[in-house]
Amino acid sequence: MKEMIFVGAVVAVIGALALRFVFGAGKIPRYHRKPVLLGAELDFFYLLQRALPECHVFPGMALAALIEPQGMGKLRMSAYERIAARRVGYAVFDKEMQVLAVVELSPSRSRRRESKKEAYLASAGIRTVHFHPGQFPSEARIQRTILANSPQSPAARMKVHTRIHFARRESGRVKTPWRNTLNAHR
Repeated sequence: MKEMIFVGAVVAVIGALALRFVFGAGKIPRYHRKPVLLGAELDFFYLLQRALPECHVFPGMALAALIEPQGMGKLRMSAYERIAARRVGYAVFDKEMQVLAVVELSPSRSRRRESKKEAYLASAGIRTVHFHPGQFPSEARIQRTILANSPQSPAARMKVHTRIHFARRESGRVKTPWRNTLNAHR
């Protein structure tokens, strides 16, 4: 009787190992390409590119690529976890790769969900602009809305150009800000 139980256990273990080998426990999972944008989102992306030819438009950027939490330790990790899995519709950058605005293509009923994300962006000084997916704005309205208070406006453009020109004259290249993670709580 004990021999039968032992043989049964050995057969079960060998069977389990064989099933694992056959069904590919060690194989790399297969993937297929996924389109980044479809339908209205793709049409709106092309509209943004036409309306803002001097800007770079990136769809579906991770929120954590645009902002980072302040603080240290558990507080910083907790704040990071709030933004880690979130994405923005479109991020608009100027030629110097400074964020001008985040554009969301969202109906008014989903804006309540987006309010936290908008608050996180606002705390970092990034504007969020909403457009309704069923009613695309004109190219002129997009330009007025996004470039109105941005460094791309004519008055601000002169200040930015002067600042960049002065920085290049001093060092030969534009200096980018250093991220001080040790004193991030200030």
